[in-house]
Amino acid sequence: MRYLVMILAVVLLAGCATHEDPRQGGLFGYNPAAYEKRQNALKEKIEAEEARKAVLLERQKKLVSEVQSKKKKQLNLKKELGSMSKDISLLERHLIRQRATTAQALEKRHELIKQIKALKYQVAEIEKKKQSELGELNGKSSKAMQAEVTRLKSKLAFLLEEGASFE
Repeated sequence: MRYLVMILAVVLLAGCATHEDPRQGGLFGYNPAAYEKRQNALKEKIEAEEARKAVLLERQKKLVSEVQSKKKKQLNLKKELGSMSKDISLLERHLIRQRATTAQALEKRHELIKQIKALKYQVAEIEKKKQSELGELNGKSSKAMQAEVTRLKSKLAFLLEEGASFE
């Protein structure tokens, strides 16, 4: 029985000293090498997380800058659309007040008014798109919208010239 207790004690003590994790070392299982190894692994993990945090912060700064830039573009687009709407309304009122003297002038006046109404509709459609895409801040749609605004501006300039020549 005495041998049995001694064998059991040796087996238990040997089992405690074989763990790599110092938290599971047992009564006599302190292993400084394993402790240092674990400490170094934890330091490396902290350094890796700090590096990841720095990368994410840099990415966040870039995204915030991008969002601000796109919001600025959206604001400029809104101003341009407002200016175009104002010009269209002024031209429409001017043409409505003008009296046509000949059938050809009357036809030209009606055609200009029809084109103005179509242009007003297109500007309204762009404003709707702009409002729906404002949350997305999608660069591709913003570029397409800017191209459409440029096209409408040139059409408005043409109609303004036509309206001025109508007098």
